[in-house]
Amino acid sequence: EFFDGITKEGDKIRFRLILGPESVITEYDNNVIEICDCPKCKANKVVVMKKVFKCCNKDCDFFMWRETSGIKFSVEDMKNLCLGQKISKEQTKKDGSVADVKVSLDIQNNEIKISY
Repeated sequence: EFFDGITKEGDKIRFRLILGPESVITEYDNNVIEICDCPKCKANKVVVMKKVFKCCNKDCDFFMWRETSGIKFSVEDMKNLCLGQKISKEQTKKDGSVADVKVSLDIQNNEIKISY
């Protein structure tokens, strides 16, 4: 039986625990969660995976890491980015310092834009 939970990023997940002889294994429900319309191909939905957000259209190459450049993105962040909005995030730099940044998608160049 799967249980409902929330990740530290605030995303909803479904999981179950499997007791092994020497360890406990966490298995995640493989149901795909659709987030928003793909900002690139507009034909399909962006889905959330364990480490990335990606378009479910096999011919579209849109994807975005859930954590990149010291910034963690939630499902709500991805929804707002898909709508063309700039979002405010905290970026943890390699030296441990934190900066407030604005993030947006640049679909033409297949990149996220970070402004300080």
